[in-house]
Amino acid sequence: MKNELEKCLAGEWYDCHNPIFLEYKDTAGHLLKKYNALEYNQKKEKTSQIKSMLERKKTLVKGLKGKKKSNETLIEIRV
Repeated sequence: MKNELEKCLAGEWYDCHNPIFLEYKDTAGHLLKKYNALEYNQKKEKTSQIKSMLERKKTLVKGLKGKKKSNETLIEIRV
């Protein structure tokens, strides 16, 4: 049986109040607050923060490689 994250990534119905999603939401909120607190001219710090956020996302879905739906498109984000 699939867990809630696997259901979500497969486009199926899932429980968005599952602890894993609440943890992700809390982490994302913390990282965004940290990013938004940076001054406009702190370009290096902002770039570092964005890369950190993207690495966390990459780690999250790393174990799900090969479970991509045939109609999904992978994108590359350059920072």
